[in-house]
Amino acid sequence: MCLPANSGTASEHAIMKIAAIILTVVCTLLIPVAGFMALFAGMAMDAPGSDKSVGKWLFVFSMMFSPIALLGAVIKAWASIIRHEYSVALWSSLLGLLPFALAMLLLHFNWFEK
Repeated sequence: MCLPANSGTASEHAIMKIAAIILTVVCTLLIPVAGFMALFAGMAMDAPGSDKSVGKWLFVFSMMFSPIALLGAVIKAWASIIRHEYSVALWSSLLGLLPFALAMLLLHFNWFEK
């Protein structure tokens, strides 16, 4: 395999490859978990008056969108790994985790109650 002239050293390339593959495998394993969590996301709207809470709506939409985002990210990441574009695969996998990050931020900063 030939590296581009300004792509860094071979060890940096190997680290990027390992990180991209590990994160893509983790995201692949999270797809069924995200699907299961999406089934229960609607329960956040169970309490009376919760339909007026912007934080709860964001939480529900982020949890419902997470399996779709993960599936798209994993497909893009594996396709990038096949083409030896490891940085694209790494960023694709990280973007697939954004709905989880949004949900955790909503819970951590108590925006869920507002």
